Amino acid sequence: MNAVQTYTVERVAIPTIADSIDQLLDIYDDYKGWTDPTSRKVINWIEESFAAINGLESEEVVVGIAVARIEILFRQILVNPFNDRPLATSVLENGRIWEREVYHQVRELFQGRSPIDGAEMAGLPIVHMFAQSIRAWADQCIALAVINGIGAVGPVERDPLERLKNEPRLAYAFYKKMGQNILLEEQNQKIQEEQRAIQENMQLALIRVDQEMKQLQEVGRVADERALTLAQEQQQEIEGRIASIERTHEETSNHLRAEIDTHREKISSLEREIEIVSQTNGAFASELTIQKEEEIRAHKRVIATLGGDLRSLEERHREEKVRWAAQLAEAHEARLIDLRLNGERISRLQEAAAQDATDLRDAKAKIEEATQKEELHQVEIRRLMGALAHRQREIDDIRNNSGGGKNHCIIC
Repeated sequence: MNAVQTYTVERVAIPTIADSIDQLLDIYDDYKGWTDPTSRKVINWIEESFAAINGLESEEVVVGIAVARIEILFRQILVNPFNDRPLATSVLENGRIWEREVYHQVRELFQGRSPIDGAEMAGLPIVHMFAQSIRAWADQCIALAVINGIGAVGPVERDPLERLKNEPRLAYAFYKKMGQNILLEEQNQKIQEEQRAIQENMQLALIRVDQEMKQLQEVGRVADERALTLAQEQQQEIEGRIASIERTHEETSNHLRAEIDTHREKISSLEREIEIVSQTNGAFASELTIQKEEEIRAHKRVIATLGGDLRSLEERHREEKVRWAAQLAEAHEARLIDLRLNGERISRLQEAAAQDATDLRDAKAKIEEATQKEELHQVEIRRLMGALAHRQREIDDIRNNSGGGKNHCIIC
């Protein structure tokens, strides 16, 4: 672009700060649906301006911020791209904003085709009411006075585009070159917006990945705790059943042993009685001995039966203990396997999430590198435009020094 001229900003009387804010809100509500590039920039400017003054109570501070914000508006947004000056009468065609006088001059020079992209210039561009409304609003708040022009020669500094009105060949070359640069800047701006959108999406993706990794860690922790709790509960249940079997076995075994001891005592008692009876003679003693011996055999049969029951009980007890011990070991092994599988699944998910985060950061770094290169490209464009303005001044110097003759240099 051409060299940027200098502005001074003067505060002017306005009805009230509140009135101005209400008017700006009304403009915002009326035009917030407009989608052309300039309108989107103005909408962002309004939203950022409201954010800058939100919560402030000092009117002096608010006015100071408003002055700075309006200066940005007329330096960077509502600007004629052919001379970097604030737009006076804004018109809109094919999504681009023009200074109305420049639009008609360019249309005539290029026979109805835009020097920017070759699109048809219909000749009846609509007034950009959004830009005009915001300009009228700003004029109530701030007066912009141009101090330095662009590429002016002599004591009187003029708009460089004024000199092109009577130099059609020079104007044609100038607007053609500027059109190419404007198109290039639009493309670069679009690329930068896409890059910013990608970076924002990547940043959100990185946040989501970090959140998912934390959630995975929490899920893993909860799963481990739950698996451990279940394992402990199952172990306690099995150990409780084993303890119950032990108690039952002990009680039954003690009962059987007590009965066996009782029968053994009765056998001993009968054997002593037989011994006493055998010391006497007679049929009665013989008959009593036979009776006592039969009772002894009966007690021995009971002891044998009880002994068999005790052995069977011992065998069943051993089998029960082995079965429940096997279940306990199996449950413990199953929990260990679950814990290991959960850990492996979570580790895989965490590794995938970490790789996604790495890929996103790498892509973000590449985009940032491309953005830096694009910024350097923009600097080079501005340097070339400054060189073009310098050449224009040289042409003016040659023309002035030659006395305004017809033989002078033209940029073609």
